[in-house]
Amino acid sequence: MNKNSDEGYYPAWETLAEENIISVSWDKPGVGNSTGNWLEQDMEDRKDEAERVLKWALDNYDVDPNRVGVWGSSQGGWVITKLLNNNTDIKFAIGVAPAVNWMRQGKFNTVSEMEYEGYSSKEINKRLSIESKVNDYLNQNDYQGYLNSKLEQDIIEKDRWDFIRKNMGLDNTKELAKIKKPYYLIVGDHDINVDTKETEEVYQKHITKEYLTIYNIKNATHRMLKPRHQKDNVMTVGESIFNPREIFAPGYLKALKDIGKKL
Repeated sequence: MNKNSDEGYYPAWETLAEENIISVSWDKPGVGNSTGNWLEQDMEDRKDEAERVLKWALDNYDVDPNRVGVWGSSQGGWVITKLLNNNTDIKFAIGVAPAVNWMRQGKFNTVSEMEYEGYSSKEINKRLSIESKVNDYLNQNDYQGYLNSKLEQDIIEKDRWDFIRKNMGLDNTKELAKIKKPYYLIVGDHDINVDTKETEEVYQKHITKEYLTIYNIKNATHRMLKPRHQKDNVMTVGESIFNPREIFAPGYLKALKDIGKKL
């Protein structure tokens, strides 16, 4: 995904701008005009990268130091908790559909996607069995054995294999317990990528109540779009061009507006 999600982030940025909040975003290494390869990173690398961007922004723009925060969605959820806990310049975080545990999220996503696409229980279990065997190869870091196994038609490329290896042990629980600043959690009820019920429960359990605000957005997918845009289609493309705010679940932009007013 590029720095503005093919302009898909614009409605969110405009909503925050109405509350005098500047949004700064950048391409991952190897995306757009950025050099490098983001698949060589772990979440600590991403945290360091974000801190370099933050330092650049604070050095070059006159901003209110009490309103500096981080926004992260999906995998970004693992990054922003590290930032919130470790960087004194950051005063708040907004997490959109973050997962807690890499392995559980992967399994949930497989089952939910296949159920959404109409696969049978037998087909889903077969796929889970294959993924379990692939994970065994990953745990052993046996890439050649994985290739020789011919378990999958769509082979995992070596750089992605290494990326998974670096990050497959991720679990956000310990970082969540350290949070002592405002965290605004936004989750949707039609998310087939992340188990948002688990996310909500774990965040509530481990973040002190005074620091956590949860926005459970009705009729929202993983990307906070309306359910009819669960999978990109012609309608998604058309609406994103001619009326981009309309593809989002209304509650998402309202939540951002509310957060902006609280900051």
